[in-house]
Amino acid sequence: GFWEEEGGGDNPKECAPILNRNAGFLGLNANAPALSRASRWLGLCGADTSKPLPPVAKVPEARILAADAERTFKGDQVRERMVGLLASVADGDYHQGLGYVASFLSLLLPRASAAAILSKIGTSENHARGYWKAKPEAFARDAMVFETLLQEQNPTVATSLRGAGVVPEAYAQKWFVGLCVHCMPYRHLATYVERYLEQGYGFVLRFGLALCRVLEKPLLSAGRDASRLLALLRLDVTLFPDVSDPDAAVITSAKSRGFEDVFAEILAGADATRDLPAFSVNRLAELRSKADVSLQEKLVLVREREARMRAEEEEELSVEEETGSDDSDEGSLNEGSSVDEAATPRAPATFAPPSAWGSVGQVQAGGWRCDACMVTNGVGAVKCAACETPKPGAVQAVATPPAPVSGALFGAPTPASGALFEATSPPSVFG
Repeated sequence: GFWEEEGGGDNPKECAPILNRNAGFLGLNANAPALSRASRWLGLCGADTSKPLPPVAKVPEARILAADAERTFKGDQVRERMVGLLASVADGDYHQGLGYVASFLSLLLPRASAAAILSKIGTSENHARGYWKAKPEAFARDAMVFETLLQEQNPTVATSLRGAGVVPEAYAQKWFVGLCVHCMPYRHLATYVERYLEQGYGFVLRFGLALCRVLEKPLLSAGRDASRLLALLRLDVTLFPDVSDPDAAVITSAKSRGFEDVFAEILAGADATRDLPAFSVNRLAELRSKADVSLQEKLVLVREREARMRAEEEEELSVEEETGSDDSDEGSLNEGSSVDEAATPRAPATFAPPSAWGSVGQVQAGGWRCDACMVTNGVGAVKCAACETPKPGAVQAVATPPAPVSGALFGAPTPASGALFEATSPPSVFG
């Protein structure tokens, strides 16, 4: 059956990647409560399985769907069904965040229900419309809205993050585009998904602010350590494990404040601010409108920078051809890839502007990829050649924070016809 193959028979060390943060939420004998809970999710966002899915254009590079399936599940049959689900809702374009959300929903819902929810939120302005694209400018806009709110609500943390060159587009996509799949244990992720389906992107904004409030001390203590800051903001499992106590340097007092753990405290913080005027529908719409204008201005500048970088590269190649040299410059952005095909879901561009966070560039041996704009840099570079974001772990003061751009998401997708787990024994194609 599905659980024996994908769940490792309740052995976390043998489970499929999508179940890495299951933490006992689902299992051989523990599915009925979770499935009952998920049965209400359609109604939370207004999805309707009685209506046919809207037609979608075929994803040109369909291999990226299969690559995501391979990173998510272990069995070929489940992978094939996951690809089918993704192909039914991805409209001519694709972002790996869609795969993560789809895979989680399919653990708990029949394919028709999962597809209806994905289609609904993927076309809803209140949810993820424009997020699941190779160039998710809608996400960039909402990340800018988040930063505006963070500056209002928690200027100390906002200033500290900007000083370290850590911009929302480099970490907030985990919250917005991937809906925190792989960021928290499933028992808390289910709550996150429910809030999101019911309340939309406004909940994600409040969640991010609550996270920064709860983790304010460790965020400030991290100083300009970009790697540490990103790990905190992304709720990395190395700092926030599902079992055992979290990193003592991160947080130790959630229980003393009456919460099960840090995840519960952050979610409660988001709930507590729902009715504040700062998060009213009209206020958020106004902030979105202003962010749209600002984003387009930034895109013009980044595209100009992109054109200059391409021109310089073409000039270098021309010189090499004239001299007959085939030596590649270590700082070149396109040559010497060390990324395997499964980890490169989309043909890389020389430079991915802030509107192209779904793309993944190639990394040279010894080089590093910018978390902000996904440009690849030579091993000796301490900041990105394109956006000037500091290299993770590099000691460098940033006098002028970089313009917001963002890193690629993760990768993982899902099955397709019938929930993977069943409360009793409805018709499940996964056994």
